[in-house]
Amino acid sequence: MDRLVLANMMEKAKRKVEFRDNLRINDSYINWLEKFTSRTGGFDTLVLTYNADKFNEVDRENIENLETLYEVITEFAEKNYITPIDTDLGHFYSIKHNSNCFYIGADWGQGVSFYCTRLDEVEEGALDYKDVVQNIKLPDTMKKDQRLEELSLMIDRLFNEDNIPIEVIENKTNEAFQKIKK
Repeated sequence: MDRLVLANMMEKAKRKVEFRDNLRINDSYINWLEKFTSRTGGFDTLVLTYNADKFNEVDRENIENLETLYEVITEFAEKNYITPIDTDLGHFYSIKHNSNCFYIGADWGQGVSFYCTRLDEVEEGALDYKDVVQNIKLPDTMKKDQRLEELSLMIDRLFNEDNIPIEVIENKTNEAFQKIKK
Protein backbone atom coordinates (compact mmCIF):
# COMPACT_ATOMS: atom_id res chain seq x y z
CA MET A 1 0.00 0.00 0.00
CA ASP A 2 1.26 3.44 -0.90
CA ARG A 3 2.70 5.34 2.08
CA LEU A 4 0.67 8.45 1.30
CA VAL A 5 -2.57 6.45 1.18
CA LEU A 6 -1.69 4.74 4.45
CA ALA A 7 -0.80 8.07 6.08
CA ASN A 8 -4.12 9.55 4.92
CA MET A 9 -6.03 6.55 6.30
CA MET A 10 -4.25 6.83 9.63
CA GLU A 11 -4.94 10.57 9.82
CA LYS A 12 -8.62 10.01 9.05
CA ALA A 13 -8.85 7.33 11.76
CA LYS A 14 -7.16 9.67 14.25
CA ARG A 15 -9.60 12.50 13.41
CA LYS A 16 -12.51 10.08 13.85
CA VAL A 17 -11.36 9.11 17.37
CA GLU A 18 -10.85 12.76 18.29
CA PHE A 19 -14.31 13.62 16.98
CA ARG A 20 -15.90 10.82 19.05
CA ASP A 21 -14.09 12.04 22.16
CA ASN A 22 -15.17 15.64 21.52
CA LEU A 23 -18.82 14.58 21.17
CA ARG A 24 -18.75 13.42 24.79
CA ILE A 25 -17.10 16.50 26.28
CA ASN A 26 -18.65 19.43 24.41
CA ASP A 27 -21.67 20.43 22.36
CA SER A 28 -19.83 22.07 19.47
CA TYR A 29 -20.97 19.52 16.87
CA ILE A 30 -24.65 19.51 17.84
CA ASN A 31 -24.54 23.32 18.02
CA TRP A 32 -23.10 23.40 14.49
CA LEU A 33 -25.75 20.89 13.36
CA GLU A 34 -28.54 23.03 14.80
CA LYS A 35 -27.19 26.21 13.18
CA PHE A 36 -26.37 24.60 9.83
CA THR A 37 -29.72 22.84 9.46
CA SER A 38 -31.63 25.96 10.52
CA ARG A 39 -30.33 27.43 7.23
CA THR A 40 -30.43 24.33 5.04
CA GLY A 41 -33.18 22.14 6.51
CA GLY A 42 -30.85 19.18 6.13
CA PHE A 43 -28.06 17.67 4.08
CA ASP A 44 -26.42 14.43 3.09
CA THR A 45 -22.79 13.52 2.70
CA LEU A 46 -23.14 13.28 -1.09
CA VAL A 47 -23.32 17.07 -1.18
CA LEU A 48 -19.53 17.06 -0.80
CA THR A 49 -19.12 14.88 -3.86
CA TYR A 50 -20.82 17.39 -6.11
CA ASN A 51 -20.65 20.74 -4.30
CA ALA A 52 -17.71 20.70 -1.87
CA ASP A 53 -16.52 24.08 -3.12
CA LYS A 54 -19.75 25.71 -1.87
CA PHE A 55 -18.84 25.02 1.77
CA ASN A 56 -16.12 26.38 4.02
CA GLU A 57 -13.60 24.03 5.59
CA VAL A 58 -15.46 23.78 8.93
CA ASP A 59 -18.75 22.88 7.22
CA ARG A 60 -17.05 20.31 4.96
CA GLU A 61 -15.38 18.65 7.95
CA ASN A 62 -18.63 18.62 9.94
CA ILE A 63 -20.58 17.22 7.02
CA GLU A 64 -18.01 14.42 6.79
CA ASN A 65 -18.34 13.84 10.56
CA LEU A 66 -22.02 12.96 10.18
CA GLU A 67 -20.96 9.40 9.33
CA THR A 68 -19.17 9.09 12.67
CA LEU A 69 -22.14 10.56 14.54
CA TYR A 70 -24.33 7.98 12.81
CA GLU A 71 -21.96 5.22 14.00
CA VAL A 72 -22.14 6.57 17.58
CA ILE A 73 -25.95 6.60 17.40
CA THR A 74 -26.00 3.06 16.03
CA GLU A 75 -23.75 1.79 18.84
CA PHE A 76 -26.00 3.43 21.44
CA ALA A 77 -29.12 1.99 19.80
CA GLU A 78 -27.69 -1.53 19.64
CA LYS A 79 -26.60 -1.32 23.28
CA ASN A 80 -30.15 -0.30 24.24
CA TYR A 81 -32.07 -2.68 21.91
CA ILE A 82 -33.44 0.21 19.84
CA THR A 83 -34.22 -0.55 16.22
CA PRO A 84 -33.87 2.13 13.57
CA ILE A 85 -36.77 3.31 11.46
CA ASP A 86 -36.56 1.59 8.07
CA THR A 87 -36.90 3.31 4.71
CA ASP A 88 -36.78 1.95 1.15
CA LEU A 89 -33.04 2.65 0.92
CA GLY A 90 -31.80 2.41 4.50
CA HIS A 91 -32.83 3.55 7.95
CA PHE A 92 -32.61 6.43 10.40
CA TYR A 93 -32.91 7.42 14.04
CA SER A 94 -34.85 10.34 15.47
CA ILE A 95 -32.59 12.43 17.72
CA LYS A 96 -33.54 15.36 19.94
CA HIS A 97 -31.47 18.10 21.46
CA ASN A 98 -32.97 21.07 23.29
CA SER A 99 -36.10 21.89 21.30
CA ASN A 100 -34.72 20.53 18.03
CA CYS A 101 -35.21 17.15 16.43
CA PHE A 102 -33.36 15.47 13.58
CA TYR A 103 -33.54 12.37 11.47
CA ILE A 104 -30.01 11.04 11.16
CA GLY A 105 -29.69 8.08 8.87
CA ALA A 106 -27.95 6.14 6.15
CA ASP A 107 -29.06 5.22 2.67
CA TRP A 108 -27.56 2.40 0.65
CA GLY A 109 -27.76 2.84 -3.09
CA GLN A 110 -24.77 2.59 -5.35
CA GLY A 111 -22.83 3.67 -2.28
CA VAL A 112 -23.58 4.73 1.25
CA SER A 113 -24.60 8.25 2.12
CA PHE A 114 -25.47 9.67 5.49
CA TYR A 115 -28.06 12.36 6.02
CA CYS A 116 -29.51 14.73 8.57
CA THR A 117 -32.98 16.21 8.24
CA ARG A 118 -34.22 18.84 10.66
CA LEU A 119 -37.79 18.43 11.89
CA ASP A 120 -40.20 21.21 12.78
CA GLU A 121 -40.99 19.73 16.18
CA VAL A 122 -39.60 17.12 18.55
CA GLU A 123 -40.97 13.66 17.91
CA GLU A 124 -42.24 11.45 20.67
CA GLY A 125 -39.74 8.68 21.30
CA ALA A 126 -36.78 10.59 19.86
CA LEU A 127 -33.45 9.60 21.38
CA ASP A 128 -31.82 12.21 23.58
CA TYR A 129 -28.57 13.43 22.03
CA LYS A 130 -26.78 13.64 25.40
CA ASP A 131 -27.69 10.02 26.22
CA VAL A 132 -26.42 8.96 22.81
CA VAL A 133 -23.02 10.67 22.97
CA GLN A 134 -22.50 9.55 26.57
CA ASN A 135 -23.46 6.02 25.42
CA ILE A 136 -25.48 5.40 28.56
CA LYS A 137 -27.50 2.31 29.23
CA LEU A 138 -31.14 3.32 29.58
CA PRO A 139 -33.12 2.10 32.63
CA ASP A 140 -35.46 0.13 30.36
CA THR A 141 -32.45 -1.64 28.88
CA MET A 142 -31.43 -2.97 32.27
CA LYS A 143 -34.87 -4.59 32.59
CA LYS A 144 -34.49 -6.09 29.13
CA ASP A 145 -31.04 -7.42 30.01
CA GLN A 146 -32.53 -9.10 33.06
CA ARG A 147 -35.31 -10.70 31.02
CA LEU A 148 -32.85 -11.93 28.40
CA GLU A 149 -30.70 -13.44 31.16
CA GLU A 150 -33.81 -15.22 32.48
CA LEU A 151 -34.45 -16.60 29.00
CA SER A 152 -30.86 -17.78 28.74
CA LEU A 153 -31.08 -19.53 32.10
CA MET A 154 -34.36 -21.19 31.11
CA ILE A 155 -32.83 -22.53 27.90
CA ASP A 156 -29.87 -23.80 29.90
CA ARG A 157 -32.22 -25.60 32.34
CA LEU A 158 -34.26 -27.11 29.50
CA PHE A 159 -31.10 -28.52 27.98
CA ASN A 160 -29.08 -29.49 31.05
CA GLU A 161 -31.73 -30.36 33.64
CA ASP A 162 -34.67 -31.51 31.53
CA ASN A 163 -32.46 -33.18 28.88
CA ILE A 164 -34.36 -31.66 25.98
CA PRO A 165 -32.18 -31.86 22.86
CA ILE A 166 -30.84 -28.49 21.75
CA GLU A 167 -32.34 -29.02 18.27
CA VAL A 168 -35.82 -29.31 19.81
CA ILE A 169 -35.30 -26.14 21.84
CA GLU A 170 -34.02 -24.36 18.76
CA ASN A 171 -37.00 -25.50 16.64
CA LYS A 172 -39.49 -24.34 19.30
CA THR A 173 -37.86 -20.94 19.66
CA ASN A 174 -37.71 -20.56 15.87
CA GLU A 175 -41.44 -21.38 15.70
CA ALA A 176 -42.09 -18.65 18.27
CA PHE A 177 -40.01 -16.18 16.26
CA GLN A 178 -41.90 -17.02 13.08
CA LYS A 179 -45.25 -16.38 14.82
CA ILE A 180 -44.00 -13.01 16.02
CA LYS A 181 -42.77 -12.01 12.54
CA LYS A 182 -46.16 -12.69 10.94
